[in-house]
Amino acid sequence: MDDQTTARHGRIGKDHVEYEHLALQAPVIEDVRRQLVARLQEGCSAVLDRGLGTHAVRDDYRQLATEYGARWRLVHFQADHDELLRRPAEWSNEQEHGVISPETLAWIAEYSELFV
Repeated sequence: MDDQTTARHGRIGKDHVEYEHLALQAPVIEDVRRQLVARLQEGCSAVLDRGLGTHAVRDDYRQLATEYGARWRLVHFQADHDELLRRPAEWSNEQEHGVISPETLAWIAEYSELFV
């Protein structure tokens, strides 16, 4: 989903300020959801790389999948705080990636309900 947001609106922290990212991402999320529904209606398999979020968001996707008879599986990769800080700092230097500040990363961690 981040790739699609970047394709439409540019890179976070480089082409738009961080605080605009969620608003810019909203229509992308809606489009991806429509694409997911279309795939499920066709009986196709799909992988949704949605990233973090709240229990309510994950429950919504779980319900959507089961409505269409799909099997649901949540895959979560645990990473320690130092690694989570290292990755965006490394990516920030690469042309194709945006910039995620430590403050934004802290907000993401606070917003996300990581325990499933």
